[in-house]
Amino acid sequence: MSINFKDMNLSEITLNALEKMNISLPSQIQQKAIPLMLEDKDLIGQSQTGSGKTLAFAIPIVEKINGDNKKNQAIILCPTRELALQIEEVFVNLLEKKSGVGAVCLYGGEPINRQITKLKGDSQIIIGTPGRVLDHIRRKTIHLNSIQILILDEADEMLNMGFKEDIEEILSLTPEYRQTALFSATMPNAIKEIAKNYQNNPESIFVSSNNLSVFSIKQEYLEIDKSMKFNALMAILLNDNPAVCMIFCNTKRMVDELTEKLLANRIKAAGLHGDLSQNDRTKIMNSFKDQRINVLVCSDVAARGIDVNNVELVVNYDLPNEHEYYLHRIGRTGRAGKTGEAITFISGRSQMREFLDITKKINAKIDVRKLPTINELKNNQVQKYVEDLFNKSTNISEDYSDVIDRLHNYGMSDEAIINVLISKTFKLPKIEEVKNVEKRKRSEIDTDKFIEDGTMTRIRIGLGQVNKVKVSNVVCALIEDAGLKSEEIGKINIFRTYTLVDVPTNGSKKVIERLNRCKISKQMVSARVYRIEK
Repeated sequence: MSINFKDMNLSEITLNALEKMNISLPSQIQQKAIPLMLEDKDLIGQSQTGSGKTLAFAIPIVEKINGDNKKNQAIILCPTRELALQIEEVFVNLLEKKSGVGAVCLYGGEPINRQITKLKGDSQIIIGTPGRVLDHIRRKTIHLNSIQILILDEADEMLNMGFKEDIEEILSLTPEYRQTALFSATMPNAIKEIAKNYQNNPESIFVSSNNLSVFSIKQEYLEIDKSMKFNALMAILLNDNPAVCMIFCNTKRMVDELTEKLLANRIKAAGLHGDLSQNDRTKIMNSFKDQRINVLVCSDVAARGIDVNNVELVVNYDLPNEHEYYLHRIGRTGRAGKTGEAITFISGRSQMREFLDITKKINAKIDVRKLPTINELKNNQVQKYVEDLFNKSTNISEDYSDVIDRLHNYGMSDEAIINVLISKTFKLPKIEEVKNVEKRKRSEIDTDKFIEDGTMTRIRIGLGQVNKVKVSNVVCALIEDAGLKSEEIGKINIFRTYTLVDVPTNGSKKVIERLNRCKISKQMVSARVYRIEK
């Protein structure tokens, strides 16, 4: 028999906070973990992404924290800053009406002095990555001798990232009689060792994959040659037109390369990986959540902690290196009761064997994905344009009959007027050329012809490869700081000491002004119109 949150004897403040968060029923992991944690028991919780484990430990912590005691009382360790920020957001929502209690997020990439200032306020709950937490411990800006609850979230990933020694050092500095809860998607021997050495008779909780929301996701695979992967991706994006899409790659380099190709083909995309500064990562995520960017290309580590409820499509552009990552990836869609779709690209027999192993492990039905034909793609693009035009027609308030009369006086028929206007507002994507993009240089598929006719202006930014500037950094600055839309960004060429980028001529002066007030890769920008000396 399932239980609800009211059956757990939670405070009215917590119940009201959950109601405001539109969370009505506890998930499997929450049903099992919350009562045990409220009883002060140590536990090991094994569950995959999307199971709701953050609330499973956040609710008991909020219930047990003493607001009159201003000492650090609970600490949550997690592998990435994205996940730390996501956990912090959950605590902020739960603590909104609980006065005198605060949560502080500690992670690398943010000035440590800013975090020290936050710690001087209400900071009973510490959330952070192991390295930055240790930094604060050594500076004596946080104190572990009063810690009552310690959480290791995504423990397997922290071990994979080499945090074992840091975690053990932090554990050794906390009181012996504390409550310790460990949450992990997998249970390797190293985690079992930590449980044995640092937990007291822990209760074990296991939520099987069959209970997870990922099985409401339509899962498909596409067997395709490596050289045709980008062509297939473009066909899928043009055909499905997802409002919010995540694409996973196995390396940072592939994230950058794929992002650059998508931008060159007018897809509103941005890349996310570990080499980006925290400021750039935050800006990209804000743009993704606001749908100013609707395609996010990312690595597995960078995607940890990303929680966007309206992701419609996940594409495994590269087959994940670890089987567990498959569930982590596709679990980004189909959230909050919504449906989703996940497509995996398979290249070669060895990858097919690996993929079959994954399907057996998760016991899921995965269908073959069929690519649309060229004619189907064209018809879909035309239909989308027609529907968009029809929807906009109902919002026209001004009378343009005088303009139409004047065009008639020039001898233009209604049909000629319509043809001219449609030619200015609608252009079919170069669907036939998609198959050749993989072998062509970016300079051959981009905006040189628009530079020549004056619709685009080339800007020179005085930062380049020596400044560790990447395409994602430039895109982030153009969208967040300069106010451009992703589809307005043209060719980006990064040279040794400078970068060239094409932007719409209309508004280019404002773009330059805004760029000159911002930073790229933590360095002030110097931007101007690029002129070729003759």
